[in-house]
Amino acid sequence: MKPFPQMKSLPLLLSLLMVPGMLPAQFPGLRQPREEEEIPLLTPAERKTVEQQREEFAKAVSPSLSAASKSTVRIWYKGPRRDVRAAYGTVIGDGTKILTKWSQVMRAVEDFRVEDGNGEVRPVKITGVYKEEDLAVLTIEGAPLTPVKWTPAPLELGGFLVAAQPDGRPAGYGVVSVLERNLRKESQGFLGIVADRHDGTGVKIGDVTKGSGAGAAGLKAGDVILKVGDRDISGLNELKNALWGAKPGTEIELSVLKGGQREESVRVILGSSQEMPQFAEGRLMQMERMGSRLNEVRDDFSNVVETDMVIEPEQAGGPVANLKGEVVGITMSRSGRTRSYVMPAAAITALLQKETTDPELAASRDKEEREQQLALRAREAQG
Repeated sequence: MKPFPQMKSLPLLLSLLMVPGMLPAQFPGLRQPREEEEIPLLTPAERKTVEQQREEFAKAVSPSLSAASKSTVRIWYKGPRRDVRAAYGTVIGDGTKILTKWSQVMRAVEDFRVEDGNGEVRPVKITGVYKEEDLAVLTIEGAPLTPVKWTPAPLELGGFLVAAQPDGRPAGYGVVSVLERNLRKESQGFLGIVADRHDGTGVKIGDVTKGSGAGAAGLKAGDVILKVGDRDISGLNELKNALWGAKPGTEIELSVLKGGQREESVRVILGSSQEMPQFAEGRLMQMERMGSRLNEVRDDFSNVVETDMVIEPEQAGGPVANLKGEVVGITMSRSGRTRSYVMPAAAITALLQKETTDPELAASRDKEEREQQLALRAREAQG
């Protein structure tokens, strides 16, 4: 496998290509958010540079996906009115198994199949589920496909990643923006605030959850969180990142702007997920979506890195490569307008050593959980 060709201008090219709307024309399957496509962020000289290097970039990306794409499949099933493209899948084991996203394929009943990069279609069935990670193992009929070769190297902050399509084109690209972390709510300490819209630096509190650590510490609506410890907080995502990994009962120090005038140091003891939500942020989540289609199951994973990669929900489950062409993980979800999660190869190989759950049992548990969530929302709506 050949790594990327040596290109003196590659850092400049990659930085320019990260600007929405500047995707090379050779990659029509790779989309950027529509609302950003026409933003004139580049000068004429920069735009000319990108045009000149598009062909070079196309030649450079293809080798990085040559191995990954051979182990990538599209997964389809027959819906009530039309065929449904459910997800991407990654060929594992001896080539007869496919790892994919459980929530995207759990409704498949009729004409369940996978399609490889050569257009060959094979019947498939779900044979196991890793429900807690929203992953499923499928078994194909017929001759085996090319299994993926994992490279369990740590994913570095700022590292460039490319998600594969079966035909060798990229499904998405981006950089690692947050290192490996556990998104499980039960293991996470909770602050207990309602974040409000805010044009300045920090996170403005709209309300404080009763009985929370934030309330006990005296935080109030209108206060603005500026720092967690020595870490500056630019906005809500930065606050989330600063709190990830802190366990219930952990004491943290916040720098808070009170009354828009004085900055105070406030110590808060974090609560648990059984007691309260972390952030009540429905309006902010709507802003983050900005018309984007997100995966139904998009967080609560035990070990993922965060990237600014933009993929379609139906492209989750496929392999991700680095600039050397090494397969370093799989796409787990499109979780925000410019946020997706990738499970690293080391976490995947460890997971595959564990026993799977029976698909029927996993589907039954999912149904029960959805019914409980609907009942809870109904009770909340009634006050």
